Amino acid sequence: MQPQLEVVANDGNLYGEGPLWDDCSQSLYWTGIAGHRFFRYNWRRRRHQTLSEGFEVEGFCLEQDGGLLVANTVSIWLRKPGAQPALLDAQAKGQRV
Repeated sequence: MQPQLEVVANDGNLYGEGPLWDDCSQSLYWTGIAGHRFFRYNWRRRRHQTLSEGFEVEGFCLEQDGGLLVANTVSIWLRKPGAQPALLDAQAKGQRV
């Protein structure tokens, strides 16, 4: 008997990069780098969310308080639930800003 596969999100991503499973919240996070989109699927609630659009996310990790540390080509951001991303560090053209 073959396993059943279930599509939980079809966002038209060229690629779905960096999948990360959060066991505490039972959520899967991933990024669509080419489309500058960031996603989460909460398995318990069967809820799919677009966390951001138009904001490049190339790498990320989970913080213990539910926040996310996000990196892109020019900066590092801290994203807390319910708040705008806060710039932690930026570098442009070899100069710190």
